[in-house]
Amino acid sequence: MENGRWLSVMGHTKLVAVIGIITSVSILILMPTMKWVVEITLGVVLIHFVILLVLFLSVLVVLPENFKNRLKVFVHGRQVDETFDAGWNVGWMNGFWVASLVFLAAAVLVYHSFPGFQLLAFLLFLFSLNFFIGNLIIRSQKNTQYLTLPWVNLYNKGDEIKIIDVGCGAGRSTIALAKIFPGKITAFDLFNSDYIDGGGNTLLERNLKLAGITDRVDIVQGDVTKTDFQTSTFDAIVSSFMIDHLGEKKHTALKEINRILKPQGRMLMIVLTPSLSSFAILNVLSFGLTSVNKWKKLFAGSGFKLLEQGEINGGTFFLIEK
Repeated sequence: MENGRWLSVMGHTKLVAVIGIITSVSILILMPTMKWVVEITLGVVLIHFVILLVLFLSVLVVLPENFKNRLKVFVHGRQVDETFDAGWNVGWMNGFWVASLVFLAAAVLVYHSFPGFQLLAFLLFLFSLNFFIGNLIIRSQKNTQYLTLPWVNLYNKGDEIKIIDVGCGAGRSTIALAKIFPGKITAFDLFNSDYIDGGGNTLLERNLKLAGITDRVDIVQGDVTKTDFQTSTFDAIVSSFMIDHLGEKKHTALKEINRILKPQGRMLMIVLTPSLSSFAILNVLSFGLTSVNKWKKLFAGSGFKLLEQGEINGGTFFLIEK
């Protein structure tokens, strides 16, 4: 659809929504006995409002990166380079609350139009509430207080220690690691993530510069299931919310990580597992996540032993040792 037609449809939707709100409020005040008219009008308003949000979100997704950055500056009133940016794209950050509104609109429609399907309306409302909570959890991750890692005994102190952040993305874990580790860090990623704008490479460089650690980080692009690193290269490894995305390749990745880790080397891994937090984010899809017990079996089958586990940032962390 051409830009003019996009704007035309969005303009029509906004106009209908505004007119509908004014009409509904006027009828509610002047003709309180005609509530059925109000319900129909408000239903039309809600539907148009949802359409407007979906169209607006779709337009944002296809905008060029430089335009998105300008939009961020306009919205937040500051230069983008003044704050860390995890790079999570518009669709990922806003899709949940749009889905929440869609299910809420469906719940209202069913409740008022189909009296015999009140249970369905209630279920749709629960889905709406679930997506709303998921949106709160996702957006809270943008807070800089989440630039943290569990306090665990990951490595022996020393400047000669070699550490790698596997699946570094835009550098959140790399920056957190740099706060407690004085030596050189390798930031490793395939840089092809579909939920991080541009895959993360450009944002990683910007965030490292903002954190003042550019000279302490080596950026390497590659596949964690088959790296070019020599055997027993690293003393410690960190991986945050990446290995759980690999599907059937999780075991292959863990075996490769075991290969490049030195004997008695340790890995701190953070993943999503089935929990209330993951259910709020993924809904029924959370049931397909790898459970804690299955992760333990994967560790044992990859030559690791589990030292410690716990919860952080809505996920589960494991400290494992080769």
